[in-house]
Amino acid sequence: MELETRATRRRRALCGHVVEAKLAEYSDRLRVLEARQLEDLLHAGRLLDLARGLVAPAQFEAWLQEEFGWTLATAELLIKLTEALGQCDRPAGLQPAAALALFHGKTPEGLRETMLRKARRGQRVTFADVQQQLTSPRNGRG
Repeated sequence: MELETRATRRRRALCGHVVEAKLAEYSDRLRVLEARQLEDLLHAGRLLDLARGLVAPAQFEAWLQEEFGWTLATAELLIKLTEALGQCDRPAGLQPAAALALFHGKTPEGLRETMLRKARRGQRVTFADVQQQLTSPRNGRG
């Protein structure tokens, strides 16, 4: 077994600090991107709502399919999300994927409100949290 020199231990410690600093930097940058994702979803919902008001329902559905390959259900989900979150303070702890899952038509209203309250208190709400709650026996699933 080879003995580690003092210089080797210092280099290893320095590398560890550099890695920690880089990970902290990446975490900060990813949080900004995650927040921007939710804002982009809300902006898309506003634009879809405006577009929906310009044309007949059949035209709107055809436009969605032709332009984006989206279904009407996708557009309605984004519009619903925007209607619920677009006029109030954004829950700081709400992940974008969790937000979409909460506003999906199959999510019970009580669960949605519980998870939104949690997110508004600054607690993190992830897609996995929502999925776990949806499949728990308390919610009649699973």
